[in-house]
Amino acid sequence: AGAEGDFVGEGLEAGEEEGDAEEAKVAGEEEEEEEKEEQRDGDDNVDADADADAKVNEEEVSNYVSRWLVPTLSNRMLVGYEDEGTGKLRDRRDQRVVRIPVAMALVRLLTKSPRAVFDLHFPRLLLKVIEQLRARRQSTRDATYNGLRDMLNLVGPRFLFFAAKELKRTLRRGYQLQVLQRALHVSVSAIHDSPHCPLGSGLSSEALSVLVPAVLEDLLGDAAQHRTVEAIVSALKEARETKSYHTLELLTKLIHVPSSESALLLPSRTPTPSASGSSSTGFYLLVESINRRALGARRLDDLKVLSKAFHHVHQGLVRNPSLTPQVLLVIVFPLLKLDGLGGGDGNANSNNNDEADAEEEKKEEEEEEE
Repeated sequence: AGAEGDFVGEGLEAGEEEGDAEEAKVAGEEEEEEEKEEQRDGDDNVDADADADAKVNEEEVSNYVSRWLVPTLSNRMLVGYEDEGTGKLRDRRDQRVVRIPVAMALVRLLTKSPRAVFDLHFPRLLLKVIEQLRARRQSTRDATYNGLRDMLNLVGPRFLFFAAKELKRTLRRGYQLQVLQRALHVSVSAIHDSPHCPLGSGLSSEALSVLVPAVLEDLLGDAAQHRTVEAIVSALKEARETKSYHTLELLTKLIHVPSSESALLLPSRTPTPSASGSSSTGFYLLVESINRRALGARRLDDLKVLSKAFHHVHQGLVRNPSLTPQVLLVIVFPLLKLDGLGGGDGNANSNNNDEADAEEEKKEEEEEEE
């Protein structure tokens, strides 16, 4: 009995020890979980603090760039010019010259800045470069052409409308008309070569509504008459050759030709721009502008110019990846019917003309008999 009591006592003691060990194990696991939670909370707080610090630093850098660095570089970008007659450095505020390398460095800085900072400062910078195209020094204009090309090539087609509008506003008379056609060609060629605008991706209707009339005005307006004057041609490099034909070709490469038949049928003389601003109607803005000029032309020279313009439009279309043979066939048919050039109206007009000619011939025969 005594031995059995000792055995039972030892069993109870062993059970108590096992229970204590399990409780200690559970308590240890709970402490580890608590420590892990505290560590996770600490890490989250550290990450949150790091994000907050990064946000604060980003705002500080953005404010520094926008309020101090960009205005300082903009002022340093403008320098005086050397007088060709005296060789002295002139520093009049209204006749300062933009240093293109500094302007390009400023553009690259703005492309790395937040969108709001870029949209605030880039238009001002582009406007200063455009205004420099009014300079009479050929070397200054050549450097400005290069700077304008590099800037638009870097930012893509988003500012093409702004650039075209400001070019037309700035260059309005005299020799500036020849500079305008060269500057428009430089701008469009920069977009054509930009990685941000693949061929056939489309241009905004707003940009085309400025570019196409300006190009046609250069081909048929006062600028074309100036290019026939020998004194102007010899004095102005831009007047020796027009780039407007090539500008039309580049525009036709860039515009987007819609693929659906319903979009290709010309519903009206003035297509409605798409909501996205991308040129699903760009093709018609281009072609109908030339068509209206052709219908209103009264001189043989003007018709020759427009025929050449249509040829360059054709050259651009065949290189436009958004144009397929099926789409081309759908395009050609309604164009032939514009303003009675084909179809029933055209046959009716033809019959009316034949009847009028027959009446005139009959009257002439009667007069001869009398």
